[in-house]
Amino acid sequence: MAKTNSYSRFWVLLSKIPCSDKNGLKSQLVSGFTNGRTDSLREMILKEYNSMIQEMEKQNECDRPVSYEALKKKRSAVLHQMQLMGINTASWAEVDKFCLNARIAGKKFRELDADDLDGVLLRIRSILYKD
Repeated sequence: MAKTNSYSRFWVLLSKIPCSDKNGLKSQLVSGFTNGRTDSLREMILKEYNSMIQEMEKQNECDRPVSYEALKKKRSAVLHQMQLMGINTASWAEVDKFCLNARIAGKKFRELDADDLDGVLLRIRSILYKD
């Protein structure tokens, strides 16, 4: 049996999975990691429980949104490259005008997500490289 005082990690991870029947999903997960031996968390062996938690955390990492700090860093990198191109980054109107170009992003700077910022950064660097 699992020798843990709390199953809170499991329940927190389970709550992040989009599903209407959480108890049914819990039973499926536990049964899958115990090879059908049980569907009760309390009857799991610690090794089974830990492997289930690791797999759930791994799946949860894929769905985790980009942190504010990472987004801030990407925005800063894009703005720095814009400065190198001669764009006045002190003027949001100029920054937005540049980003609104369909070949760059087609969106205002504040609307760019992490993937958009990566794409813009790549485009700017290729423009600078060609010059």
